[in-house]
Amino acid sequence: IKGVIIADNSITNQKIEEYDVKLLEIFADQAALAIDNAQLREKLRIRLQELEQAYNTLQESQRRLVEREKLASLGEMVAKIAHEIRNPLVSIGGFARNLLKSMPPDDKNRLYIDIIGKEALRLEDILSNILNYTRLFEPKKVRVK
Repeated sequence: IKGVIIADNSITNQKIEEYDVKLLEIFADQAALAIDNAQLREKLRIRLQELEQAYNTLQESQRRLVEREKLASLGEMVAKIAHEIRNPLVSIGGFARNLLKSMPPDDKNRLYIDIIGKEALRLEDILSNILNYTRLFEPKKVRVK
């Protein structure tokens, strides 16, 4: 039941006929349908808002997931590149140190070989820092007082 219609003919004091009751029933049915439609529209509007919010949340989650995947791929690529650079760099540094050990102390090229060795070590340190930056660390639980 959506409501009640009270019929009273106090102005004309005429009897309410069956025809009048039927018209009131039709009017009441139409009013009840209008109320139902309004309630359904409101429920639909609320549900649509909920769905839009869920869709927006899903889009944001998807955007963050894609961003994380890109960062993970970038980290993996950086690690591979650093590994490929490190191998020849270690060889260069090692050869420079071996050359330096075998050279006489008064050789004029000793300074250049020393610079090559030191710069190779510096580049190795840079690669280590890059790899440490891109490495994923597992979270650790620490008790805090």
